[in-house]
Amino acid sequence: MKREKPGPAKEMLGFGAFSVIWTAIAAVLGGAALGYIVDSLLGTFPIFLVVLMLLGIFGGFLKAYRAIMKDFDGKE
Repeated sequence: MKREKPGPAKEMLGFGAFSVIWTAIAAVLGGAALGYIVDSLLGTFPIFLVVLMLLGIFGGFLKAYRAIMKDFDGKE
């Protein structure tokens, strides 16, 4: 009997959820850190911090959405 590999949504019960969560956190923190650095160099505090942090939030949610939908669509 062939065992199917669980997709990301099924792995949410195990360690797969940690992968999605850490990816989202890293995207937000990475965007905020990059924005802070750019603002420090250009003297435009908090413009780039906010913009890049929002892009990080969007990217994190998009990654989580794709991981979950990948399992429901049956794509590998």
